[in-house]
Amino acid sequence: MWATHSRIHHRLSPRLRDLQSAARSDSLACASPLWRRPVLPVTSLLAALAAIALIGLSLAVSLARVKAHVDIGTGDDARLLRHIRAQGNFVEYVPLALILCGLAEYRGAGPGWIWTLAVLIVIGRASHAAGLLAGVHPLRAGGMLATFAALLTGAAALLAG
Repeated sequence: MWATHSRIHHRLSPRLRDLQSAARSDSLACASPLWRRPVLPVTSLLAALAAIALIGLSLAVSLARVKAHVDIGTGDDARLLRHIRAQGNFVEYVPLALILCGLAEYRGAGPGWIWTLAVLIVIGRASHAAGLLAGVHPLRAGGMLATFAALLTGAAALLAG
């Protein structure tokens, strides 16, 4: 058994050394085209914007909680409830939009599909949050329509490809 293990190790060692050497040279010189091109650039941008927006919505909830003197729940404060729902609604829709965008981009969907989805979800979520925080406002409905259009665009891009 030891002889078999030794022969396998001996046969693998040169190949392993070649792979280790190639990995070192790739990491130093970035010779591989994969390392030079951005992976999922639209989805990456969209995820970064979503993270920033979520931080903003979360901070708004925290500030509304402080102002209303409410740690858990809403304390029957309508303003706090609107902030909580704006954040919650964002969290309910944006992850699926990011997944759709990432899959479409990874599968090579045309840039029109990907950018349409990205722009619609950004406009939709910003409009919905602004409309919801303002109380009864047409931006809220428009934001939901844009969000639904973004999700349908992502689904269509995946089904078309």
